Amino acid sequence: MDQAKPHTSKKTTLFIEKQKRLHVFYLPPRSPDFNPDEEVWNYLKNEELKSHQAKTRSELKALTRNKLRKMSKNQHLLRGIFFKCNVAELL
Repeated sequence: MDQAKPHTSKKTTLFIEKQKRLHVFYLPPRSPDFNPDEEVWNYLKNEELKSHQAKTRSELKALTRNKLRKMSKNQHLLRGIFFKCNVAELL
């Protein structure tokens, strides 16, 4: 995770500590190039939704969910995102 205030708050920290199977890696401050989330949103916006035909917010929301679901099943894409961000070296 990046070190934004919501990710480092007491409430979040306590939640993380209570999770047995959750392991959090904090990224250096102001380092979007290391954050896979940024790459996921970038790919979604510039590839998957580039020429969408949604006319309403609810249509766009449904389309986005479907595209994210599709992306989550594409191991080649996900590996590429993690390696591009150098996150694989941290695991």
